[in-house]
Amino acid sequence: MIILIRCQHILRDNVKHGKSKDSGALAFFFCLGFCHTSRALLIRCLVVFIKSLEVTSMTVELDYTSPNVKFSYDLNQSPLVKFDQHNLINVLGKKQLNSLDQVSLLDIYLSKSKVVEPHYHQNAAELVYCIAGSAAVSMLNPFTKKLHTYTITPGQVANVPQGWWHYEVALQDRTHLLAIFNASTPEVILGSDLLTLTPSHIMAHTYCMNETQWKQAIKPVKPSVFIGPFCHREEESQTHPVPPSHYVPYYQAPPNYTPYWS
Repeated sequence: MIILIRCQHILRDNVKHGKSKDSGALAFFFCLGFCHTSRALLIRCLVVFIKSLEVTSMTVELDYTSPNVKFSYDLNQSPLVKFDQHNLINVLGKKQLNSLDQVSLLDIYLSKSKVVEPHYHQNAAELVYCIAGSAAVSMLNPFTKKLHTYTITPGQVANVPQGWWHYEVALQDRTHLLAIFNASTPEVILGSDLLTLTPSHIMAHTYCMNETQWKQAIKPVKPSVFIGPFCHREEESQTHPVPPSHYVPYYQAPPNYTPYWS
């Protein structure tokens, strides 16, 4: 146990002082040299090593003396998606501003009744701050199985924990929101992607539905909607009938997943 604690101290000190990414390997082999006769201790050493990989993967050494390091950026030059001139999202992440460390944001503009579609972020929490207008931020608490909705106005925030299913609905025209994430490149899984990419026969079989009816029901849904609705509805303003344009994804997504923000 003393050896294991020593391994953890080596890892913690190296990461804290920004030393080589090989700190995990150093801790592992230090531990391995003393644990080869004990399977239990060897397994614990492996756990230390794996955790070190997780930590060092998030720790990127940045040379602040380099002329390539950027400290300011214009979000207006970084559109993520544009529905129309009144409904759009600009993005700021490490790709735009390489001095960022575990923080990024979305600058969101919405007209009344427009929705940032249901989604969740598997690697980041989201703090939604209202700058202008008002919005309803709804989230599903996975522990209580209850849906909670919080109305925010200028100066107010709603916090969405990491991995929680949520969405935002604008309650006024010219609503302006700022979504802040505790990750340099947050990942996302969208409701529209779940609906369109999950095989219809699996949905029908799992939930005892008619497959033909299910296909018909989700036919209007396109992958990666992001801002909806994109169809004409009577209660919406006639000034915003334009469907969302195609966009280049910004955020990175895990392997084997078609990125939405990449």
